[in-house]
Amino acid sequence: MKTRWLSMDILESPLHYALFLTEEHYQKELKRLKIPPQIHAPFLNPGAHATIHLYTREEDRSIAMVCFGSAQGKTIEQVHALLVHEATHLKQWILEEIGEHYPGREIEAYIMQNLSQCLMVSYRDQVGAHRKK
Repeated sequence: MKTRWLSMDILESPLHYALFLTEEHYQKELKRLKIPPQIHAPFLNPGAHATIHLYTREEDRSIAMVCFGSAQGKTIEQVHALLVHEATHLKQWILEEIGEHYPGREIEAYIMQNLSQCLMVSYRDQVGAHRKK
C-alpha cells in the first residue's frame, strides 16, 4: 500500500485563495461562484500592479482572489516581490480572521513561506500553461 500523506499545512486557512492573471479568468470565476455582479470589484485597483479581493461566503470559507496585472517589463524577481507583498496581505487577513494578534515569529515566517510559495507556483504554472497555447 502506498502512503498517502494528508496535509503538510501548519494552519488550516480560514479562506480559500487563488491567483488570477487575467481579467477574463477573474470574471469567469466570479460568475461560477455566483458572486452578485453588484459587488464585483474591478480586476485591479487604479494604479495597482496587483490587488486582492476578499469575498465572504456564508456557506463556506471566505475567498481571496489575488489579481495580478501584466508582468511585461518586470523581472521575475519583481514579480516574486509583488507576490510576496500580496501574500503579506493574505497573512494579515488570516491572522485577523482567527483572532491571532501576536503570532510567534517562526509561525508567522512559515505562513509567509507557504503563502508566497503557493502564489509563485501558481504564477509559474499559469504562465507556463499560457506559453504552451
